[in-house]
This record gives sequence, C-alpha cells and structure tokens, in this order.
Amino acid sequence: MPARVQEMLALTTAAPDTSRPERIKLPVIELRRGERAQVQSTEMPAADAELLRAMGLREGAQIRVCRMGHPCIVELCDERCGTGCRIGIAQDLAARVMVCREG
Repeated sequence: MPARVQEMLALTTAAPDTSRPERIKLPVIELRRGERAQVQSTEMPAADAELLRAMGLREGAQIRVCRMGHPCIVELCDERCGTGCRIGIAQDLAARVMVCREG
C-alpha cells in the first residue's frame, strides 16, 4: 500500500483525543446556586446582548450563581468588573446566556 494511503488511514482511524474533556455549553438557568461557569455566548437580540455586555456579562466572563429565580442573580468574578459585582437577569434572558461549567 502506498505510504500516502497508509498515512490517510492512520488519520481517519486514530483514537479521539481524550486528554481534555469536552466542555458542554448550557444555559445559565441550568446551573445551581454556588456553581461557577464561564460565559461562552449570548443567543438573544443584539440590544439585549449589548446591555448585558455593558454590565460585564460578556463572552469569557467568569460567573457564580447566587440565586435562581426571578430574577436570576449572578456574581461577576472577572477582573474587568472585580469580584463581588452582582447583577440580576430576567429569567428569559438567563435562559439565553450560554456557559460552560468551571471544573
């Protein structure tokens, strides 16, 4: 078998890389009180996303859930805002903020 064909077969049959666990995106409302997460994206109208960004809730921000409900209260644990900054988010908006749990 030609070397190039063997090389292609090796690439397609290689075992998946399990050294890094896959990070699963989920909405903020699926977190529990006290859980930490990193904001991945916002799936909402631009005006709503802009307002949240102005308050510090932007892609890459580290958050901790303080309270679930109406409103959902999260603490921003990010250098840009400083630890201890809490914001309340309407539950329908919190359902559209996608995060990954922190290890």
